[in-house]
Amino acid sequence: MSIQFLKLPWLTQLEVLKQLKIEEVFVISLCSEKLKRKVQSLNLKPGIVKYYFMENAIVAVVKDSEHDEVIHNVAMVTRVQEDPDDSFITIKLGGKKVTCK
Repeated sequence: MSIQFLKLPWLTQLEVLKQLKIEEVFVISLCSEKLKRKVQSLNLKPGIVKYYFMENAIVAVVKDSEHDEVIHNVAMVTRVQEDPDDSFITIKLGGKKVTCK
């Protein structure tokens, strides 16, 4: 049985988000604008989030602000070959627009 997270009371949503790992919170924040705002309202201070846009992948990591060391590998999106028959969508990732399948 699935639970409709956005229909839970506000404080319950915040408590659930506080219990998640930073990688899970990051992925949830990418699901929708509403969830992104909920995550932002937590005022988490994970360090510095860096995005690396490479030829075949996009990587997001959290770094320690003092030592510039990677604390968490948050997400990696691999590029796939384009198929002219598939439809693409554009999403925002770290403030940048990214086209994906």
